Amino acid sequence: MVCESVLRCVVVWCLGVVAAFAQTSSFASDVVVLPQRQAYAMGMITGVDLVAVDVDVAIEGRQAATTIVMSLSNRSTTARETEVLMPIPDGAVVRGFDFLGGADAPTATLLERHEARTLYQGIVERLRDPALLEFASSRTLRSSVFPVPANGEQKLSVTYDELLSTTPDGRVDYRLPRSDAMNTGAVAWTISVRVDGGAPVRSVYSPSHEIHVARLSPNRPVINVSRESAQTPGDFRLSFVLGGRSGPFASTFITAPDPDEPGGWFALIGDVPQASERLPREVTIVLDRSGSMAGAKMDQARDAALQIIEGLYEDEAFNIFDYSNEVASFSPVPVRKSVDTVRAARDYVRALSVDGGTNLAEALLTTLRQPATPGMLPMVLFLTDGRATVGVRDEATIRTRAAAENTHGRRVFTFGVGTDVNAPLLDQVAQSTRGTSTYVLPDEDVEVKVGEVYAKLFGPVLTGASIVARDASGAIDAYALRDITPSPLPDLYAGDELVLVGRYLRDEPMTLEVEGRTAAGVERIELPFDAAASQIADDIFVRRLWAQRRVASLIDAVRMFEVRDDADQLGEITQEIVQLSTTYGVLTEYTAFMATEGTDIGDVDALRKRVRSALASRARGTRTGRGAVSQSVNIARLRRAQRAQRTSSFLDASLSRIEVSAVQQVADLTFFKIGPRWVDTRIIRRSQVDRAAAQQIRASAGALTASESAAPEPTPPTTPMKSLRVVDFGSEGYTAAVEQLVSEGRGAVFALDGDIYVLAGDEPTILRAPR
Repeated sequence: MVCESVLRCVVVWCLGVVAAFAQTSSFASDVVVLPQRQAYAMGMITGVDLVAVDVDVAIEGRQAATTIVMSLSNRSTTARETEVLMPIPDGAVVRGFDFLGGADAPTATLLERHEARTLYQGIVERLRDPALLEFASSRTLRSSVFPVPANGEQKLSVTYDELLSTTPDGRVDYRLPRSDAMNTGAVAWTISVRVDGGAPVRSVYSPSHEIHVARLSPNRPVINVSRESAQTPGDFRLSFVLGGRSGPFASTFITAPDPDEPGGWFALIGDVPQASERLPREVTIVLDRSGSMAGAKMDQARDAALQIIEGLYEDEAFNIFDYSNEVASFSPVPVRKSVDTVRAARDYVRALSVDGGTNLAEALLTTLRQPATPGMLPMVLFLTDGRATVGVRDEATIRTRAAAENTHGRRVFTFGVGTDVNAPLLDQVAQSTRGTSTYVLPDEDVEVKVGEVYAKLFGPVLTGASIVARDASGAIDAYALRDITPSPLPDLYAGDELVLVGRYLRDEPMTLEVEGRTAAGVERIELPFDAAASQIADDIFVRRLWAQRRVASLIDAVRMFEVRDDADQLGEITQEIVQLSTTYGVLTEYTAFMATEGTDIGDVDALRKRVRSALASRARGTRTGRGAVSQSVNIARLRRAQRAQRTSSFLDASLSRIEVSAVQQVADLTFFKIGPRWVDTRIIRRSQVDRAAAQQIRASAGALTASESAAPEPTPPTTPMKSLRVVDFGSEGYTAAVEQLVSEGRGAVFALDGDIYVLAGDEPTILRAPR
């Protein structure tokens, strides 16, 4: 019974997680609030909620000051006393801890790891919720008690300073600790970072969240987390390069070594500033005026064409082609932009009428054949709303002839208007020419979609780029790099951000040489690559990003008929897709069944058979319609991703968004929901080669009890897996597993709801949730 008019609560906050609780040994608590989850009552209902979190980071050189303002609201008619527990990064020094209001300032104590762990474990035991064990390895700031007034709000500000890590190439890394818990009802965070580098700040990149970068000057960018990414769980991470090389391309490497063999994975992060000289462009616009384009589609296409032409620089050139049954053009050759040519083009476009069929092949080939303007980068914006219905209609023939006719190296940017298009053809033509494919879905505006693409094509800086590795002697090492994406390297335009990922197979330092064409001629850019010096803590995002793009590349190879439908080629691709899907949780429309109830994820033969069937029927068999367009959009999303995706989602054959909720990524691990439990994919991978482990997986999907904790006898000749431990919440075994996972830096595992089947050390362990 509570007789005081002021109720006590504790708010435990970790940049995404607040918990209300009292000192674990000296006083009792009434409420725990987990803002990325929910408020938990400790015997009574609380009215205290976290309503906003605003983070402002000021970085000068390597010195970072992080200020976090937490807004609490008390909906009850009684004042509530509150205590804050907030994990602090290693090496950080707390400088400020204060109210933003008219109350006495609280005091704070910094708890070291062992003290914080004891505190968190006490809270967990009281709440019977292991989620806070996610932070059991963190230094923690603990405040004194302060009031949140009845029917009022209280804001608390915390500021800490830290010296950021840096690499030999000038990369500076910042991390804001947050929870890995997935919760759609979480408070959205506003995060803003101001950098004063004292030198040009280049290659600004977040591997964790989508960001917007505005530049007050070359030395002073302002970075804001996008609204769409505000609720993305996990630490907020930011990297940038101070100074760096001058020229058309500034870069840094982030590496993730392979724990089992030489080499590993790498990400090359680069940006392209505004160049003093740019390559002029020759832009050809190709408009489909077949009968199906009548109405708003044609009106929007006309407006898009005129907007592009009028936006060209005076030293650039253009042409216009239009087609239905026949192909026509504004001019036999591209013309320079002038007042007169723009006026003539405007009249030409406005006079276009729609009728007839779609002679797509002849329009594409005629455009590619036209003479090129010397000294310019030739590009084509090709619009169509249908399949080829006139002239050459065979997809393979069109692809082959387009490749042969493109002797001038034109970049083709394709736009599929609607869904009655041959999406794989448009994708392949664009990719093979360093262009992109875009789809204007029903109810979308043609002019807007064309404008979004074209806005990124101003100021070509480096074109026709290639990359090779050279060893210490300067000789090309053809074995050093593998599976690089994007491939081929895209042309780089002013303001571009390049994120290139791949595998490196040697640990020795080397030089990566990027060669391409600039306005001044051919340029070679030497990038020193030292895998050991480029590592970053928590490097799993590099591997996950590579896996996403690798899956997209493998699916594309099947879709473009680059592999034979036999056991050797299609079978190998299917095997790799299954392996990447179960390791990293990269699920697509072809593999999403793995996360559905009833799938035996330990039966690798059945998985491969089903994936192979999906690739054959959909990736190869569906060439037009909504099902084809949805695949193109899904593959492009994976292929162009700049950061690893926390969750898997895709468009289905009806263009509806599908979210896969039965896969989660926490720390450096991936978990599948199998039956009532989250299962560590390391155990899943073992189960695919070890029948004893597979039996454990199947048993874990049922109502396994502590008396059934012994693993079944392994079936020779497989290597036996250690016996399965089943430990109940609060038991000595559970505590031992907690200690093991926390020592591995995997305390975030406890952010998962429900039972967890995980490797703790090398022991397969089921952590039972509180009952």
